[in-house]
Amino acid sequence: MSSLVKNILIFTILAGVLYAGYYIFTLNSESNLEVDGGVSEGEFLATEFLLRLNEIQNISLSRDFFDNAKFRSLVSFETSPEAVSSGRPNPFSD
Repeated sequence: MSSLVKNILIFTILAGVLYAGYYIFTLNSESNLEVDGGVSEGEFLATEFLLRLNEIQNISLSRDFFDNAKFRSLVSFETSPEAVSSGRPNPFSD
């Protein structure tokens, strides 16, 4: 094969790949995703978010756990860190 034929063949294949990528990523993205019989994805997500928010707001917490004698008998083993100076003194402070 001559060099000219190889170049034309490579250019044609490259142009086809570029057109296919353009079609997949731009022309085909105009369609809107629909879920459950005509509801758009945004509406579906908003509804799902509101349902979860409502479930969270309806949670009631009991203080009985903190009033339990076993919980109050727990001992804290925390230690306070030593004060360590960080950096160098400010040369501009007078």
